[in-house]
Amino acid sequence: MALDAALLARAVGERPVKVQWMRGDEFGWEPFGPAMTVSLHAALDERGMIVDWTHDVWTNTTARARPEGRVNLLAACIWRSR
Repeated sequence: MALDAALLARAVGERPVKVQWMRGDEFGWEPFGPAMTVSLHAALDERGMIVDWTHDVWTNTTARARPEGRVNLLAACIWRSR
C-alpha cells in the first residue's frame, strides 16, 4: 500500500492521500514473502541533517522485487507499463 500511496501522492500534488484496500484485494495482491530484518543507522550533524546512512536488509529475495527487474507489486507493474 505504501507504493500505491506514493504514486497517488505524486499524481495529485500537494493534497494528502489515503489508500485503503478491501480485505480481498489486499490479500489477493499483497506480496507475501519470508520474514526480513532491516537495520537502519544514521548520523546527524549539528543542524539535524543526515551526514551518514547505513541500511542493511536480510531476507530471502524470492518473493520480493527481483534483481533482474521483475516485481510482484501490482502498482509497480502498472507504473512501469506507462
